[in-house]
Amino acid sequence: MIPANVAYIMDEITSNDNNRIREFGRNGYLTLNPRRVSAKTGTSDYYMDNLTVGWTPTLLTAVWVGSGTRSCLQPRTPPTWRSRSAGNIIEAGEVDATYPFSPSDLRHYGLTPINGDCGHLDGVVSGYSGASPIWHIYMSAALKGVPDTWYTRPRM
Repeated sequence: MIPANVAYIMDEITSNDNNRIREFGRNGYLTLNPRRVSAKTGTSDYYMDNLTVGWTPTLLTAVWVGSGTRSCLQPRTPPTWRSRSAGNIIEAGEVDATYPFSPSDLRHYGLTPINGDCGHLDGVVSGYSGASPIWHIYMSAALKGVPDTWYTRPRM
């Protein structure tokens, strides 16, 4: 358990939209204007997974977006891949066959992915562009009609 004053300070920091302007702009998915909310995003390596966790005094919600299958490579792909990568086809950041190629990455190289739901998330660069829109829609609906309250500053 963390002290009440520390929790209050963290809520103040994570609920202040001014702290997000440089990264996400003003009044984005991490706000529910005029309701005050705290929110935090996270992204894993290679954009495999991302999440948004946000809360008010009455509701906490976490949304995860990602793929349960890290690699899109077919079991038979590695020998083919080695021959293709030897021809310097791999682009910057794609270091070897362990990189979590997405289905569109593999199609670019003329390879067939194991399925359509594998590898890194195409077009998603953070929890903000992946999980946050879902979080925003859910929280907006779930808090409709719920009194708008905020935490009371604890005695120091």
